[in-house]
Amino acid sequence: QHQARQHERHRAAPFGVVVVWLGVRLLALGSLSGPTPGFLENPVAGAPWLTRLWTAGDLYLRALELIVAPVTLVYDYGFATVPPVETPTAPALLGLLALGLTVAGAWTLRRRAPVASLGLVLWCVPWALLSHLGPPVPMIMAERVLYLPSAGLVLFAGAGLAAVLRLEGRVALHRVALALAGVIVVALAGRSAA
Repeated sequence: QHQARQHERHRAAPFGVVVVWLGVRLLALGSLSGPTPGFLENPVAGAPWLTRLWTAGDLYLRALELIVAPVTLVYDYGFATVPPVETPTAPALLGLLALGLTVAGAWTLRRRAPVASLGLVLWCVPWALLSHLGPPVPMIMAERVLYLPSAGLVLFAGAGLAAVLRLEGRVALHRVALALAGVIVVALAGRSAA
C-alpha cells in the first residue's frame, strides 16, 4: 500500500508543476491572462461567449494544423488574419470535436498509458488558458504560445513510439516507426529553419 501511494505521488508530480506554473503566472501578471487587449490585437476579447466558443474551435484546429503540418506560418495574427467566428462553421465545429476527443483521450489513457495522458493534458491545459473561453488574452493567436503546449504533444508522440517499440517480435514495425519518427523530426526541423 505504501508503494501504491508513492506511485500515485510520482504520477501527480507533473500536475504540481502545472499548478506552480499557473501560480507564478498569476503572481507575475496579476491574472492568468494579463491586461485586456485592444480590438486589433484580439477582436474576440469583448465578444459574446458563443463567438468566443466558435473562435476557440477554429483556433484549436489551426493550432493542430500548425503543430502537425506547419505549412503556412504567419508572423502576426490579428483581426485581418483571424477574424472572430460568429456562427458555427465547419472548422469551428471540427476544432471543438477535436478538442473533445483530445480531452476524452487524456481521460481514457490516464490509467493504461499515464505518460500519453499527461502529454495530452500538458497540451490542453496551457492551450485552454489561451483559448478565449476564459479571461481575455493579449492576442487572438500567436505561434509562440504553442511552444509549451507542443511539449505535451511531443510527450504524447514519444509515449506512442515507446509503446510501439515495446511490442515484441515486431522488428519490421519497429523499423518503420523509427524511420517515420526520423522523417517527421527532420521535416519539422527543416520547417523551423526555413
